[in-house]
Amino acid sequence: MLKDFFKYLYSIFFFLSVVQLSAQKSVLIVDLEQRLSTEKSQEIQIKIYLDLSHLYSSIDQTLSLDYAKKALLITNATKSLDDKVNALTQIGRIELNKNNYDVALETFIKALDLNKEISNLAGVAKCRLLMGDVYKKIGDKRWAKREYEKALQIGIKTKNSYITAFSNYSLGILEKSLGNKKLAIQLLELSDEQISEDENPKLQADISRGLGQLYVDLGRPNQGIKALRKSLDNYTKFDSAVYNGVSFNQAEVNYELAKTYELIDDYVNFLFYMEKSLTISEKLALKNYIKKGYKNLAKAYELNKQYRKAYEYLQYYAAIKDVGEITFLESQLELAKKNQKLILFEEKQNSEDEIKFTRNLFFAVILIILLVFSSFLLYAYRQKTSINKELEKATLQSNKLRKDKEDFFAYTSHEIRTPLNAVVGLSHLMSETKLNAKQKDYLNIIKSSANNILFLVNDILDLSKFEKGAIKLEQLPFSLINISNDITKSVAFKIKDKPVEIISKLSVGIPAILIGDPMRINQILLNLVDNAIKFTEKGSVTISIEPAADYTETKRLNFAISDTGIGIKKEKLEAIFDSYEQASSNTSRQYGGTGLGLAITRELVRLMGGEINVSSTPEKGSVFAFSLCLSESEFQEESTLSWNESYDFNGLSILLVDDNELNRVVLNELIQNMKQEINLSFAEDGLVAVDMVKENDFDLILMDLQMPNMNGFEATEYIRTRLPNKKNGVPIIAMTAHVLDGVAKKCIEIGMNDCLSKPVKTEMLFKKIAAILKIPKKINTTTNKESNPRESSKEEKSVTNLDLIKKISKNNPIKIIKYLSIYLENVPADLKKLNQSLKKENYNEVASIAHKIKGNVSYLGVDSVVNDLVALEKLNGDVENTNEITIIANRVNDIITQSIDELKDYVKEYKK
Repeated sequence: MLKDFFKYLYSIFFFLSVVQLSAQKSVLIVDLEQRLSTEKSQEIQIKIYLDLSHLYSSIDQTLSLDYAKKALLITNATKSLDDKVNALTQIGRIELNKNNYDVALETFIKALDLNKEISNLAGVAKCRLLMGDVYKKIGDKRWAKREYEKALQIGIKTKNSYITAFSNYSLGILEKSLGNKKLAIQLLELSDEQISEDENPKLQADISRGLGQLYVDLGRPNQGIKALRKSLDNYTKFDSAVYNGVSFNQAEVNYELAKTYELIDDYVNFLFYMEKSLTISEKLALKNYIKKGYKNLAKAYELNKQYRKAYEYLQYYAAIKDVGEITFLESQLELAKKNQKLILFEEKQNSEDEIKFTRNLFFAVILIILLVFSSFLLYAYRQKTSINKELEKATLQSNKLRKDKEDFFAYTSHEIRTPLNAVVGLSHLMSETKLNAKQKDYLNIIKSSANNILFLVNDILDLSKFEKGAIKLEQLPFSLINISNDITKSVAFKIKDKPVEIISKLSVGIPAILIGDPMRINQILLNLVDNAIKFTEKGSVTISIEPAADYTETKRLNFAISDTGIGIKKEKLEAIFDSYEQASSNTSRQYGGTGLGLAITRELVRLMGGEINVSSTPEKGSVFAFSLCLSESEFQEESTLSWNESYDFNGLSILLVDDNELNRVVLNELIQNMKQEINLSFAEDGLVAVDMVKENDFDLILMDLQMPNMNGFEATEYIRTRLPNKKNGVPIIAMTAHVLDGVAKKCIEIGMNDCLSKPVKTEMLFKKIAAILKIPKKINTTTNKESNPRESSKEEKSVTNLDLIKKISKNNPIKIIKYLSIYLENVPADLKKLNQSLKKENYNEVASIAHKIKGNVSYLGVDSVVNDLVALEKLNGDVENTNEITIIANRVNDIITQSIDELKDYVKEYKK
């Protein structure tokens, strides 16, 4: 009696689930059949017949075949070869499903010939794949492989990723059936790489499922679970779009996942996926998987000693299987209680049959009403699904483009920074050799330009760093006067061949030394000046800096870069600050540039708390203005302390690991020029470095990251984990031109002590070495330099340049001596008068004398004092900041005094 009850219950449930499954298709079928009765166009009739054939393929194959043949018949009248191919392909699929292999093969061959006739290579490939399926079904696997390989050749030739992936998938499944599981995995993994993420969820799901099954067969259940879960996700996506629900594929994959979790004794996930499989199978009336689900769940609950639940599922299983299999469970329960409950249950069931029948009928009516109502919602839901898919696709594409951009910037910058490391290092080495004044001036320009190139390379990286909020500002003492002078010199070569003048207007009210980020301020000003020069053919580019009226309270300085160039149209003023945007379509072609400079400049100004604005008049010029809050430093002179003399590195033994020979040579020269006894050894890759560490004791290792044979990460890990305690603790500093996010963090995680970016600044490197090795500073090492800063300055840099005098005199020694003598006779006396007027605070006279001196120093190339003289020249009777004037006057005295000493030496040389 109980078994009959379960059979009756299962029959009711089976009927309801079939009704629910077919409701969606029924709505479409009725709609298409009604359209067919009124449609006059033969082309549309073909499409309707084919749609009906597809819809009936899982319901009534005979009717599905009939509709496909009607579509084929009409194509004889329309002469549409594409429609005929589609009809033949559908007929072949139906015959294949009905196991009519000869008919299916003959039909696919006809479709193949038609595709060849219309030169549809993709269609030819699909027919080849279907023919391969037929051969595989009839057991002729050699011919099946032949057809799959022909399809693969077409996919490769036409660069069709779908055909290529499908062909490799078919070959992989074929190899699996032949027992070649490793080859099958290789083919399926290849097809998984070839199919794009959003191209065909169904094929992706099939590939992942095949991979998952193979991984499990080869004893790799964890990989199998990962692949099967990916397959389930793609089946869900496909079924949602096509069926607006679930399909038998989901039931099967859930079942396979459950059995795989059972292999690794994970019964929580086993129950979860087995119950999911059972739920879908019940919904789709998949009797085989319902039986498997009941049987496996009964077994699982039995192992967990939940005998009542196990007994219940085994009863369901027996009701379907028509075999009783509960003997063992009955021994686990109290037989008497169980039988008593079953008798009571049967009596109660008999009394409630009529109520349940009425209830089931009621629910069936409600279900039908709901299904009818859901059909009205179907269109809206599909529209929503389509929009969501497009949005998801756009999001994925956007993320991919952003990642590609970041990778391109990072790797390109890495390639630039590597040779730049040599330029900076060799420039530094050359600056310590004996050079004449002109050579020193050229070398300073090279060094400044190399640093500017490095800043521009960093501009590229700053784009992504701004998005991530990864830009950090420093707070260091610096001089705006020095920054302005350096920029003027570094861009001088750009105005050599056109009548453009660079003018610096720095107010006397600007503190000599400020606190801020000099590198970023230099980057801002350099971008703006370089941009102004680019678009100015004649006239001037002016750097103006002055304190705001309320500087005492706000510490705000006003900056302006103005030019007399081509100007910018009003409608383009805002757009020029966007990345890659320029004022017109031909700007890049005519003037060059990428459009990054202004975008990064705006972000840097904003990061410092300011806002940049632009005003412009076409054909007259532009002005870029912004304000920054910069506090005055407590120390009114920039530090001249020599870091090299501050620490004692004598006796250090350092190993440099770098595959670039030039990098090794440059660093060796830099260290030798320190005039300290440092023992430097070299290794061209990680393998050599490891062997050297085994044989020698080093105080420190400088480790490049990207090297052949064994890279820096691998070498560090080997030293830290596989060498004895005496060796594995040696400090390691990474030196890399790589700038991808996370490299520094990875260096620390692998066991390195610190990380430096190339080009490596020697000062920064050895300060880090001193910190890591805990080397104390020397005492009283800078006394001599501090006691006579003017003498130190003279040693470091010449302040005079005789190029103009030589040009005027046509390099006549007699005339040169004459001009130098005039300077030596007049300027010292004028300087004395200037100092006397300053003591008397007669600022009108100071302005007059400064103007006179400025004319003399201009001829002798004493450019470093011109801005200070201009500041003194602008003085009038009302002066508030006397401290600032004193600082400027001291600089004027130092530089002019040095120029007098240098010119006296020149006179002696010329007289010889």
